[in-house]
Amino acid sequence: MSLLQRRFAAVFPLCLLAVIPACTRPAPNNALSIQITAPSVQCLQNGQVGVIEVPQAGACWTGPDSKTPVQVQLPANCPFSQCSFPTASGSMCSGQASPGSDGQTFTYTSIKINGNPCTVGTDGLRIKPGP
Repeated sequence: MSLLQRRFAAVFPLCLLAVIPACTRPAPNNALSIQITAPSVQCLQNGQVGVIEVPQAGACWTGPDSKTPVQVQLPANCPFSQCSFPTASGSMCSGQASPGSDGQTFTYTSIKINGNPCTVGTDGLRIKPGP
């Protein structure tokens, strides 16, 4: 093995250690990470339709990739300090759910991916009861 190949073999794994964690950042404070996609006209949350259980810590929404803007709109009585979550890129997080919202279900009023609405159907969030 040449000197150049040995240097590459030594440096490449270090580069991966620096890059990969940035691509897989966990949602803050144990919030649930939800990827919004619409392979057809139906909105999907983490690849499924329907209600997803969300911890009291809340949720963080992302689009199909880190560069696609999404907008998630919950009803006005949602358990978070705000009910509209738009982002130009990356992800957006709800923050902590309000006390007393355990077990309640909130259906989205609208979801847009890259400015295009998808069919919400029965998609929504159910706040998990605390420990």
